[in-house]
Amino acid sequence: RILPPGPGPHTTLLLTDIQDSTLLWEELPPDVMDRAVGLHHALLRALATQHAGYESATEGDAFHWAFHSAADAVRFAVAAQEALMGPATAWPAELLATRACRPRWVSVVSHAAAQPGAAAAG
Repeated sequence: RILPPGPGPHTTLLLTDIQDSTLLWEELPPDVMDRAVGLHHALLRALATQHAGYESATEGDAFHWAFHSAADAVRFAVAAQEALMGPATAWPAELLATRACRPRWVSVVSHAAAQPGAAAAG
């Protein structure tokens, strides 16, 4: 059992929410969203326990977590992102087929490379 952290300088609050969930509820059958939200909630609750997170509130698909330290909150957040996006999480196929859940590829461009004339100066 995780005890809630008291007020103080080390207590860290972390809020989570499923991106585009309103759109997903409109697009997908209720049973698909029920399975997805159930999986999401079970995964986050298990990870919060591992990282000493205290569930202080839940509203729809949003959680309010309290941690005894910022480090615990960050470790939880990173673990949650890895688990939510990892291949071991069995999201419903209908969910993964939606536009909102398609992969988004991001490229990192260094500041120097983005400057006009940077290649000529090198």
